[in-house]
Amino acid sequence: GVATLDAKHGRTFDDASERMTASLLVLAKDNDLGRVDHVLLSNATADKPAGHTLFVVKGEPSVPANKRAAIPTELAAQTSVEESM
Repeated sequence: GVATLDAKHGRTFDDASERMTASLLVLAKDNDLGRVDHVLLSNATADKPAGHTLFVVKGEPSVPANKRAAIPTELAAQTSVEESM
């Protein structure tokens, strides 16, 4: 989840992490994921930097048929827990 992403990028779990977690929970519920097996950051593209988008994935990310949903990272980090719920 978000704590794993934080650790991978040398960050500690903080208030922004908590807001992201709440945003991703609602995103997963709204998209009928049932469970989230992976939380991933987007790769860089020609017009967007790496990490611009957060993805939640049910099952293996390498399988195109698996359910997934996405949200802009900045939106997930800035939306309060109360607003998310």
